Order: sequence, then structure tokens, then C-alpha cells
Amino acid sequence: MLAIRDGGAARLFTRNCYDIGQRHKHITKRLTELLAERFVLEGELVVRDAAANEPPEVIASKPKARGLTAS
Repeated sequence: MLAIRDGGAARLFTRNCYDIGQRHKHITKRLTELLAERFVLEGELVVRDAAANEPPEVIASKPKARGLTAS
């Protein structure tokens, strides 16, 4: 996901350049509230279920810390 702000409201895009800001207004609202008027943020958007659990495929794809195992 890319979050971009260039003076106006922040916008969200997928890696394929689809504008997903309307689907995630709660995120764009918070990003627009930031003091920085211009930025580009790159990262992942993880959708959790109602109990705040991550889907199994997300958990499996996370790198494991050396010497630790996932619980």
C-alpha cells in the first residue's frame, strides 16, 4: 500500500495503483490529520477479524525472530 499526501488530503493506493482511499476512509482521515503536508509512505495493510486476529496466511508469512517461535 502507498499513502501519499501532497498538500491536500492523503490518498491510498494498492501496489497496482488502484485508489483504495474510499474503502479505507478511517485511514486516510488519520493520515490527513498528520502535521506533515507532504509524504509518501509504503507498507502493508492487514485486515483483522472482529476479535483482532490476523488471518493464518499473514501469520505464516511473517519472519520469525531468531530463537523464537510463533505461539
